[in-house]
Amino acid sequence: MNDFFKIVKRYLLEYLPLQRNFSENTVKSYRQGLNLFVSYLRDVAGIPMNRITFNHCTREVVLGFLDWLSAERGCSPASVNQRLMILRSFLKYAGETDCAFVAFGIDVATVPTRKTKGRQVEFLLESALKTLLAQPDARTKTGHRNQFFMILMLVAAVL
Repeated sequence: MNDFFKIVKRYLLEYLPLQRNFSENTVKSYRQGLNLFVSYLRDVAGIPMNRITFNHCTREVVLGFLDWLSAERGCSPASVNQRLMILRSFLKYAGETDCAFVAFGIDVATVPTRKTKGRQVEFLLESALKTLLAQPDARTKTGHRNQFFMILMLVAAVL
């Protein structure tokens, strides 16, 4: 087993779940992201599994991988960005375990993220806002308090 897969193994089985305390689902997502990268190297770049090394973790290869995710697999920009973050995190970890791999993490850190659509914020109509603020019974102590905090949160959201 070469250094690449040894570090992948430690990253997925020790670092993420034990040191970073990531959930099982998060570790599974990271594993799937790394599996996709390895599949890209094997199937698209034509590199046999036993020949995959950190030398294949260059900016150009990662850009090709991200383009492949978009074009061939139909991934959204958000999904592509998530896979990029997985690679960045893994390469940062690899650099922390062996300084010979730091340059790969630095190289991939320069890969830009894809632009995603921003979420459009919908506001309440004035009538709906009045109805909402009228819900607490302002004649009671707790109702008056609740109404105050609702107004405070509304003002804080606007600022």
